Amino acid sequence: TGTGTPICYAHSTSVVYSWTWGPNAPVASGTTRICEAGIFNAATGVTMLSRVNFSEVDKVGGADSLSIQWIVSLV
Repeated sequence: TGTGTPICYAHSTSVVYSWTWGPNAPVASGTTRICEAGIFNAATGVTMLSRVNFSEVDKVGGADSLSIQWIVSLV
């Protein structure tokens, strides 16, 4: 769960979806290890549309922000 509003916009051949976790999300202190991200069709009662695993990224609460951007090509 991030903070703020996700940004989503479409081009003629792709959709861009961006999300940023601010300095105090998901926790204000300590370290959160993040190793996957997903796109869902709603906040609750959801269907996962896409998912990716990656090497762990340490996000230190209160100090770091993390942004993820997806570009989905329409074919």
